[in-house]
Amino acid sequence: MNRRWIITAIIVLCGLGLVSLWAGNLAAAADADPFPRTLESYDDGNLESIGAILKNRVTQEPFNLVATLIFFLAIIHSFLTAKFMTLSHKWEHEHQKKIENGEAPRDSVHHGAELFHFLGEVEAVFG
Repeated sequence: MNRRWIITAIIVLCGLGLVSLWAGNLAAAADADPFPRTLESYDDGNLESIGAILKNRVTQEPFNLVATLIFFLAIIHSFLTAKFMTLSHKWEHEHQKKIENGEAPRDSVHHGAELFHFLGEVEAVFG
């Protein structure tokens, strides 16, 4: 992968980490409630179905919906990494042929191929 992409990715990830720490400190300063909430604080012991429990917890703490969606997207992403790499390599080869035929600049890259190659990496999945 291009060294510039790696440096850019590291800078973006560090920035996101700092923003999340800052937001966490703001939330902690705004209220004295512990974060994350204890399971007992949801008071859903009488609910029987997982759907009812999830609905109750999302109603009380909307961020639970965001966290659940991110979790499911991460699972889906882990199963799609092979597809991402296959598509990335296909686009890279097609772009290389365009370069050889003079249809694309010599030092150009296919940004979609670079993005999908990144998404297919194990490090991106666990990130």
